[in-house]
Amino acid sequence: MNFIIFMNSKNIILITNGYPYNNGETFLEPELEYLSTVFDRIFILSINNIHFHKRKTPKNVSVVQINASLNLKQKVYAFANLILRFRYYYNIFREEISDINKYINSYKKIKSTVFHDLIVAIRTKDVIEKIMEDNVLNYGNTLLYSYWLNSSTTALSLIKTEHEDAVVISRAHGSDVYFEMSRTGFYSFRLFNLRKLNKLFSVSNKGKQYHIDSFGINVKNIIVSYLGISNNKGFKEIDYTGENELLLVSVSNVVELKRTLLIPELLLRLEGIKIKWVHFGDGVLFDELKEQSKILLSKLDNISYEFFGAVENKVVLNYYAKNNVNLFISLSSSEGIPVSMMEAMSFGIPVVSTDVGGVNELVKSDNGFIVNQDVNMDEISEVIIRYSSMNTAEKNRIRRNAYNHWNNYFNAEKNFPIFANQLLELL
Repeated sequence: MNFIIFMNSKNIILITNGYPYNNGETFLEPELEYLSTVFDRIFILSINNIHFHKRKTPKNVSVVQINASLNLKQKVYAFANLILRFRYYYNIFREEISDINKYINSYKKIKSTVFHDLIVAIRTKDVIEKIMEDNVLNYGNTLLYSYWLNSSTTALSLIKTEHEDAVVISRAHGSDVYFEMSRTGFYSFRLFNLRKLNKLFSVSNKGKQYHIDSFGINVKNIIVSYLGISNNKGFKEIDYTGENELLLVSVSNVVELKRTLLIPELLLRLEGIKIKWVHFGDGVLFDELKEQSKILLSKLDNISYEFFGAVENKVVLNYYAKNNVNLFISLSSSEGIPVSMMEAMSFGIPVVSTDVGGVNELVKSDNGFIVNQDVNMDEISEVIIRYSSMNTAEKNRIRRNAYNHWNNYFNAEKNFPIFANQLLELL
């Protein structure tokens, strides 16, 4: 009887970069809740070198852990697998090198990177097939889903190559889409994956268009599917009368790409405006940020600041709920379509952001402020000065527009039920 039930069930194997362990991929949590209501069983393959702090998952979710880095034994096993099917994998490798030649000019480290990524994908493929075997799953009742467009997607594409009836999908965000965000200047097996995937769910129109412009592929299998966050707090107007301090919040890893170190330089220009700046998040440049802020800002009477470092997502949301935040600020050089901005806008907080990635699908002229991606300090300081001079009615108009845009396009309670049913219909 159990065997019959399992054969008729609808299942997902979902590959993540760590979730449900650690603090990352928080935006996957609400999606998983909806997926768990339409699929019978969900198997999460969590790929990360550090597994701690396991978050709660729905009852029908099982988790399998593997490390992102291969140890010597795993490398030998994957290499042996490759040798046993040398001609098959060599043809895939050779086709990838030919594909890369179509859109990459530099060959520095390309072959070694492609070979490494192929080995990783083969190992991941083996683990997925073991999960299916151990849990009596078949390709007719199991959707294979990579949350990121990376080597995990390549593993699914390898499966699709061998099993045409397999249904394989991936999401595409930002750091896994744009080649300029890669350490090597390209992503292996991009065309291979785009050819094999049943569906690619891009989190932004910008990401979809990037693939069309870069690769000239058939776009029928690319669907724009916005992420979303939940917020049942509702919208409230704020009486700014008598307030003489702007509360600015930034939320990001402190890394070069996010350009967080430019914020103290920006605040230095805002003479005559009383400002409190709060930052959530840490990273390799966090100590430098603290030191730079101390040097530039600590002696200014009109500027105060506070660094919370890396915290759980609920800490940030609680801060929004308890404080009248005026503006969310981001000077990033590249983005997908940031969930951190969705969260701020769900509380009616307008965003000041560089025009990168899919940000302009989230931040519009009537609900926030888009500035040049090259970070013109005069332009950004003028925006903040202009906002500070607005009256309560004007500020609340922007706040309501920010809230409404989140509610209309990035509300998890609207987006994820649609997404879950789209996946179910693929089986």
